[in-house]
Amino acid sequence: MRTVTFRNWRIASQFMVIIFPAILLMIGTMAWIIHQHNGTRLYDKLAKRAQSISLQVLADRDYYTRVIVLRLIEIGGGVSGRSIAKPTDNSRSRWCSSKKYLVG
Repeated sequence: MRTVTFRNWRIASQFMVIIFPAILLMIGTMAWIIHQHNGTRLYDKLAKRAQSISLQVLADRDYYTRVIVLRLIEIGGGVSGRSIAKPTDNSRSRWCSSKKYLVG
């Protein structure tokens, strides 16, 4: 096999050798820029989602404090640190087999 100098290559081969590395460099640069942009957007979305979840937890906690705990006290039950204390009057409620959570 004989060696052919670059000057003697066909014009299409010369074009590909010169242009393809430039195209690959541009594609790589654009992919990196898009990746960085998407990473920033993802971080912003995750921060907003965390804020949304924390607000929902606070709202649920407020509801349980204002409504559920008062209803438990009305039926004679109480709330301990780990679970709901068993009411003295069982006529208005049922209990799970684990006796920790009020059902119904």
